[in-house]
Amino acid sequence: MENFSEELDLDTLHTIFKEFLEQLVDADKLTQTTKAYQATRNAIRHLDLRPGQMVLERTLSELLGMSRTPVREAMIRLENEHLLEIVPRKGFIVAPIVLDDFRHVADIAEVLDELAVRLATLKATDEDFTALQAMIVEQEEAIAQDNWQRWTELDGKFHRKFVEISGNPRLQPAMDVQLEQLYRARMFLSTFRSSVEESLNEHKAILAIMRTRQPDLAANMMKAHQTRSLSEVISYMETVYE
Repeated sequence: MENFSEELDLDTLHTIFKEFLEQLVDADKLTQTTKAYQATRNAIRHLDLRPGQMVLERTLSELLGMSRTPVREAMIRLENEHLLEIVPRKGFIVAPIVLDDFRHVADIAEVLDELAVRLATLKATDEDFTALQAMIVEQEEAIAQDNWQRWTELDGKFHRKFVEISGNPRLQPAMDVQLEQLYRARMFLSTFRSSVEESLNEHKAILAIMRTRQPDLAANMMKAHQTRSLSEVISYMETVYE
């Protein structure tokens, strides 16, 4: 499988950035660096900026309507999250999607998910359980509509909810970095469809165990779920990268 390196569609990208920035919540309270970071991260996440694509710093500045300083600061932050690779005095290359790197991300995501569910099982309120159940209903609807992108977004939202419930502020940024990498890879593998029905049933099982307040069992169920689902993606990537 090849990563993309075609030229940028500047008009389309300008529209995407403009619409994203206009829809930012409390945009007037955000710094230019934060706006540049969020807009660029969103474009990378949804493959508007393709893996392996070269983007000049001045071009990105023009697309965002900002000076180079906040854009450069945003790029450094995204480099730290392994979403891009900076090219000195030029710009950046959107990080390619590499099989070995995905394996590393999957290893970390599994451990973080287990920890998040273990903590969340002890701290979840009735309102939290209701919110998780509502997410499962949304997932069922996405499957019924055969909406793969919606399913993938909801899957990430479901896993992020455990981190939120856990009450551990250090866990959130670590998990976000891994989930963004997983999401981007799944979107890039557009011909891949995981066993979403099986994942849905596993989500239901995780929630059911959490309601019984058994953190070890919930963590074990999460480990089994992540091991199976991520192994599916890795197996598919191995065939594509042959």
